[in-house]
Amino acid sequence: MPTLFLLFLCCLAPDTSAGPIVWFVHGMVTTRESFDEEIEVLKKTYPDAESVTQISWNSPKMPLYQMGVAWSISLENAEKFAPELAKRIEALPDEKRRRLILVGHSLGGRIAVRAGAILAKKGIRIRQLLLAGSAVNNDDPDIARAIEVSTEKVYNLINFSDGLLAIYKIGGEFHSPLGTGYLYAMPEERFGEIVMDEPLRHYGYMYLERYRQCVERGDFSCGEIVVPQDFLQADFSTLGGKVWWTEWDIVEGWRLQQNYFTGHCRILDPKGVRRAWGRKHVMEKAFAKVRAQLERERGPQK
Repeated sequence: MPTLFLLFLCCLAPDTSAGPIVWFVHGMVTTRESFDEEIEVLKKTYPDAESVTQISWNSPKMPLYQMGVAWSISLENAEKFAPELAKRIEALPDEKRRRLILVGHSLGGRIAVRAGAILAKKGIRIRQLLLAGSAVNNDDPDIARAIEVSTEKVYNLINFSDGLLAIYKIGGEFHSPLGTGYLYAMPEERFGEIVMDEPLRHYGYMYLERYRQCVERGDFSCGEIVVPQDFLQADFSTLGGKVWWTEWDIVEGWRLQQNYFTGHCRILDPKGVRRAWGRKHVMEKAFAKVRAQLERERGPQK
């Protein structure tokens, strides 16, 4: 009888050896026929996964010359789909939610952030949230809320040179997207960013391949200081701001300066290269993030 009772308890206990359940939320469709490459990279990243599933939503397939129209429709549909995705996750058995890795690319990242925020507000948790080139404003309050949905550390894959994210800033939301860096300094154990250096490329599989390499090496370091953006940025060398600039802050050679005439601010790295520029209140937050990263790299001081 005791043996049968133990077997009964084992059947009730969750299978901790079961692999992850991976859901990939794609971005705007436009001309792409499928997202098979993204799914294949995720299967390689999680070879022990129970399943890797593409989560599709209503993004219209339209030619590139109609991208403006496609963006407007896709953005509206993405916002509508996010609560539906949250309901799907909430409906999962708790044991499956604990193994769920939610991956969002581009507008899919926006959907994942919105859904994560909804679930976190209800106290629901998943295993991990992974964001890649996400098309959501980098100061959106839902980001901080969505991070709380993830039991494991959230990773934000970013690319300063992503051409479509630049278009997002110019002709879309007129804000810097999450895919170019999160605006706030989060605790290292909860949130990390990984830089992908692929000029003008926005494909999800490229972002996810960068993450796969991190998993394979066991090294999730960012690789460089992340400087969140405001206005459209192109790095260029300066004279260091000897004239026409007020220096508001400096740390380890990094400088926050404001122009006497225009009032806009900029962030220079130790080599005098402008790494970001824009409105003062945004650049102050961006510089606070630079400071936090430098302090983290330096470690505790005696």
